[in-house]
Amino acid sequence: SGSRASPGGRSNSRYIYESRGDEEKTMKLFPFAIFKVEGESMLPEFRPGDFVIVYQWASLWGKPRLRDTIVFCDPRANSRILIKRIVRIRTDNAEVAGDNKQNSTDSRTFGGVPRSLFLGKALLRIGKNKAEK
Repeated sequence: SGSRASPGGRSNSRYIYESRGDEEKTMKLFPFAIFKVEGESMLPEFRPGDFVIVYQWASLWGKPRLRDTIVFCDPRANSRILIKRIVRIRTDNAEVAGDNKQNSTDSRTFGGVPRSLFLGKALLRIGKNKAEK
């Protein structure tokens, strides 16, 4: 399945999760956004409960590269936001895959992701506190 998320606790945060419901898309006024990962499609690098700092202006400074981890709107339902790794780049889209292929819905299911659906590039993972259960 895709990665899911819940609120990250900041007003300019965006979230990676299966369904955002009626949440409106926000303008990219800030270069960085915080997403909280839920789901196991990106194990072992991204774990449920991790926070991810995403550079939203990445598309302004260059093209995506192989192995980049990106956050994007699900091509099947724009109300869902996913995180995956780029495994193939084409002229107008990218094929993406979860690191945990047995537990990932990715380009094998929905095909290439148009660049217009990219929300940003994952730059930094902040693991949840190990003391939390």
